[in-house]
Amino acid sequence: TQLAEFHQQHQPGIAAVGYMDAQGILQQYVGRDDPQGKADVNFMPHVKRALSTQGIVVSEGIVTSDGQYGIAIHVPLLIQGKFQGDTVATVRAENLALWVPQATDNPHTFTLVLDQSEHVVYHPNSQFLGESIHATPKPILNGAILAEGVLRDGRTGIVEGRLFGGKSHVLGVAAATVYGTRFLFLSGASYDVIAAPALRFSRYTSILTGLT
Repeated sequence: TQLAEFHQQHQPGIAAVGYMDAQGILQQYVGRDDPQGKADVNFMPHVKRALSTQGIVVSEGIVTSDGQYGIAIHVPLLIQGKFQGDTVATVRAENLALWVPQATDNPHTFTLVLDQSEHVVYHPNSQFLGESIHATPKPILNGAILAEGVLRDGRTGIVEGRLFGGKSHVLGVAAATVYGTRFLFLSGASYDVIAAPALRFSRYTSILTGLT
């Protein structure tokens, strides 16, 4: 009952909430539709990890019960210190926009998130959600050898390459581990956007030089 009430409060970005027992059986799952029946989910990697660690777990990108792409969040339920299962919430990838701030509304700047399997968990363009960065054509890299080494090694830093139809971009890449799952956050802008202040300054300098 409390799960249903929680979901009805329209928590931002929460697609569904449910209860999973200590054997990995989803006892109740309250989503956009009526509560769903029991389901054995203990074969899923994030469920296995939640059962073994009995701690908070955030999944990699998954296909949710309503067929959307997203992530699952497990929070253990303890009664008198004994593990009874998990409360589970799923968040649709498209709703991660509520939590992933965009630098600007300029079409040549963007923020995206990859999971440790290098699948797109969040992208401003929903058609790329769930896609591997190694897909052909590459949804975010457009064939350029851009951030693959950084992504593979989990480094944090600045990389450059060509995105969005060949435009040159600079990307800041940061790896962060969220309750046992590594995510990679990329935020970037085209050279045109980055260089705009310098170009304006250059024009003003040229004007002043001409006047002089």
